[in-house]
Amino acid sequence: MRHSSLTVRDHFTGSITASDSRIAVSSENVRLEGDSRLTSSALTVSDGGRLHVKGGLETDGGVTLGWRNPLVDGGSVRNDVYERLLPGQRSVAAERKR
Repeated sequence: MRHSSLTVRDHFTGSITASDSRIAVSSENVRLEGDSRLTSSALTVSDGGRLHVKGGLETDGGVTLGWRNPLVDGGSVRNDVYERLLPGQRSVAAERKR
């Protein structure tokens, strides 16, 4: 998807490839099974959401996580600032673009 907005509020299994987009996760049942790549895209996982990364997730955009939810469950996450993002951390890459 390109120049789009995706909000996941229910079950989702698969992978996401996005460019210049916004992805919001508010469901506990989101599984990224394959490799996902977010280019210049913002990812937000709300306090009610949980993102299970079973494959890989690579992003160069901003990542915002709720304080009570882990992002990684057995997969790998790569960001240009953090090797692995922890709850409450936000990518500095998004701040640089402002």
